[in-house]
Amino acid sequence: MARFLGIRNAIELRLTNGWASDAGPLQGDMRLLERHKGPLQMFLRPQALQLNPPGTAVGAGQMALVGGRVVDVLYSGGEVDTVIQVGSMSLFATNPVGSASFNPGNPVTVSFDSATALRYHEGRLIED
Repeated sequence: MARFLGIRNAIELRLTNGWASDAGPLQGDMRLLERHKGPLQMFLRPQALQLNPPGTAVGAGQMALVGGRVVDVLYSGGEVDTVIQVGSMSLFATNPVGSASFNPGNPVTVSFDSATALRYHEGRLIED
């Protein structure tokens, strides 16, 4: 079965003292990563990323990257495209108009449902 990725967010994960990336440490529900020793690649669709104010608790089944800052916001019809700088990475989020609104310079936490992340190890999709 083919998978159409349409993905702009690629995060390299390494297991050090927990899972880390160039976007900083990954927080939240790590059950999908626990059985792997790394390194891993994680791919996320922009529509899968949720932006939250700093200090927002990570929900059940979610992962998060903290310490993000909104770089740019583009309104395009019924959607808002947001560029977020997290660590040394730029991430791209697409959310419906009317969801939480952030402006350039605002600090954010980037969260996502862990089941929406495609994870790869040594170039192979992890199917679990």
